Amino acid sequence: MKIKDRSFYGKVAWVTGSSRGIGRVIAAHMASLGASVAVHGTGPFSSRAFNEAESLEAVAQAISAEHGTKVLPVHGDLTDEKTVKSLASQIRTQLGPIDFLVNTAGGDIGSAGTLGPGGGKPQNNDALFISLEDLRTVLDRNLMTCILVCREVAPEMMQRKSGSIVNFGSDDGLWGREKSAIYATAKAAVHEYTRCLALLLRPHNG
Repeated sequence: MKIKDRSFYGKVAWVTGSSRGIGRVIAAHMASLGASVAVHGTGPFSSRAFNEAESLEAVAQAISAEHGTKVLPVHGDLTDEKTVKSLASQIRTQLGPIDFLVNTAGGDIGSAGTLGPGGGKPQNNDALFISLEDLRTVLDRNLMTCILVCREVAPEMMQRKSGSIVNFGSDDGLWGREKSAIYATAKAAVHEYTRCLALLLRPHNG
């Protein structure tokens, strides 16, 4: 009989952008390893954007039922520092200290959101003619979300000398792109931010 790997039992994971897509898959995998998981979406029904689930609550219930772990749905705009702090507080209160942070929130999505034309991709989606509103939205959605959540969670890991952070970038951030240029720029910045963060955290790895 195959022994189920529950090596994350007793640990707490926060996976941002996990109402759907790769984030949801990662959240489910961490739950399968025994972790209590906070699944996150921008809103309570963000999983509906691409018809992946009826709601964030439904995603949490499905993962919990499949893997027998606590799964907490949290939602909010991670480009807002107060919201980030509030969500982290909810997770700590209901699940415990955060042991794993996985930042998958992002996407080449402009100010119209995922319900906009073309799945929300900005119009004039290049290095020069993208609207300023879309440019700022894409940078905030991909880079600032990552930075703000790391700023909230990493200090407690430093104090405990324990914890893991995974920030998702993209192949698009490895070379120039004619289209999706600002998304590629943001992901390249995520790559570099992660390198800088790793250097800061390394001395605190117990």
